Amino acid sequence: MIVSIPPQTAIPVPTTVMEGVPLSVQVYLLEGSHLFRVTRTVPPGPGMQPTLSAISATLSPDERAQGLRTALPPSVRPLRGSITGGDIAKIEVPPGFDRLPVQEQINALGQIVFTITADTLATGVQLVEDDKPVAVPDASGQLQNRPVTREDYAVLAPRSA
Repeated sequence: MIVSIPPQTAIPVPTTVMEGVPLSVQVYLLEGSHLFRVTRTVPPGPGMQPTLSAISATLSPDERAQGLRTALPPSVRPLRGSITGGDIAKIEVPPGFDRLPVQEQINALGQIVFTITADTLATGVQLVEDDKPVAVPDASGQLQNRPVTREDYAVLAPRSA
């Protein structure tokens, strides 16, 4: 007796994992002594990862051509952080931040605070090192041990059109 075995149906196996729809993120760069908002496209990710990747990215040729710059120290990895307590973003101190002149620290913090509060539910930012708060300068140069907000860097706010 011959038994016939039905052919097996091949199930297609995806060869690549869908990453999802890219996200548009608002990032604040510097134009002279003020912040300037740009939109960057980044891959999706968990939590604040897309926002932190967007602000950590190097300037594009178009951004450089517009005369924009960043005060964030160059790094081989994006900023790291999370939102805790409902509305405070805890961001690891960027490598090299402590070696920046005070005015560049202020500019970098303005960029971080405006970007994080534009793209997340956070209303304030606290820089941390090993989960311990780090004092940071506000726009006047005074060190603050509390989370800083847009009000602390209002003098850097983008100029109105």
